[in-house]
Amino acid sequence: MYKILIVEDDSTIAALVAENLGQWGYQAQCVSDFNNVSAEFEAVQP
Repeated sequence: MYKILIVEDDSTIAALVAENLGQWGYQAQCVSDFNNVSAEFEAVQP
């Protein structure tokens, strides 16, 4: 399964994208802390 990290400041759009990707079989996670995007990237390892 592929992991996708979504970097989108509009939470509504990010949730919609994550939901649609999930329906297609992808594991999507939205960035929650824009000051530490690189740390979230390393934690998720997309």
